[in-house]
Amino acid sequence: LITLMLHKPAGVVTTMEDPEGRPTVAQYGRDYLAEHPELPDSLRLVHVGRLDTETEGLLLLSNDGELSHRLMHPSFEIAKTYVAIVEIPLHSGKNRIVRRMLDAVGHPVTRLARTRLGPLRLGNLRPGETRPLSGEEIAALQQEVGL
Repeated sequence: LITLMLHKPAGVVTTMEDPEGRPTVAQYGRDYLAEHPELPDSLRLVHVGRLDTETEGLLLLSNDGELSHRLMHPSFEIAKTYVAIVEIPLHSGKNRIVRRMLDAVGHPVTRLARTRLGPLRLGNLRPGETRPLSGEEIAALQQEVGL
C-alpha cells in the first residue's frame, strides 16, 4: 500500500483523465511510479478527495482503498484547513465550499491552498512535488479514521 502527498498546483484537474486534455493529478502518480521501477507495474494510485481546478495544496494519491474511503467519508469528520486570507478548518469538503463561503461575505478568493488534512501538514512541499507518507503519518491517519 502506498500513499503519497501531492502539492497540487493551481490549474491541475483533480481527476484521473480529462476529456479536455487539461493536466490532471493522475500524471503525478504516474511520474512517481515511473521514478520507482521497483514497484509493481499493476500499481494504480488514485486521488483521495478533490480540490477544484484553481485550488492548490495538499492532496493524497493512494492505492489504500479503506484509508481513502474513511478520509473522504463525511462521518469521519476529517478536518481540512485552507489558507485564503485566514485559516478555515472544515469537516466537510462540499463543492467549492470555501470559495462560496468567502464570496458570500464579500471576500472573493483569488488564491486558495489546502495546507492540512487531519494530522498531515503540507509543509515545504512545493507545487507539483510529491512524497510518500511516512509510517508515522500513515499510522496517524489510520488512528484518525479508526483503523
